[in-house]
Amino acid sequence: MSIRVIVFLFTLLAAPIAFGAAFFQAGASCAPVNNSVSTKTKFNYGGVINNSAGTRWIICPVIHETLSTSNDTEVVLALLNNNSEAVEVPCYFRYLSVDEGLVTLTRSVAISSNDEAQATFSVINEAAVGMSLTCGLKPNTGIWFLGTETTY
Repeated sequence: MSIRVIVFLFTLLAAPIAFGAAFFQAGASCAPVNNSVSTKTKFNYGGVINNSAGTRWIICPVIHETLSTSNDTEVVLALLNNNSEAVEVPCYFRYLSVDEGLVTLTRSVAISSNDEAQATFSVINEAAVGMSLTCGLKPNTGIWFLGTETTY
């Protein structure tokens, strides 16, 4: 486990006291977008790994605190790469904004060989509901965990 992940986990543990609300969820809470490829994905206690030869799209519900007033929410996604070369994983963060309707934020997450990487998505000063993350996992890549922190 990298020092970045350890620091983030300690931040989440302290967050309910200092910042508002924080949630942590394992990547195993995610599911294939297309159930016909579910046999090509490996779920374990910590996450989901794409064991196929092609890209598999995975969707994750994002647990977060929903407030009636505007607030800031930060979502952190931790991805794994079990390949001997670097890869890029496309991810889409979607939420329903009370003011703007459906909002989609896009990130292409670069992950070094045999390493992990984090992507952060932020909702600033908005009341938002229905958050989800969808990522196109390349072969031998996976989603390790998601974390959210809401400040107000």
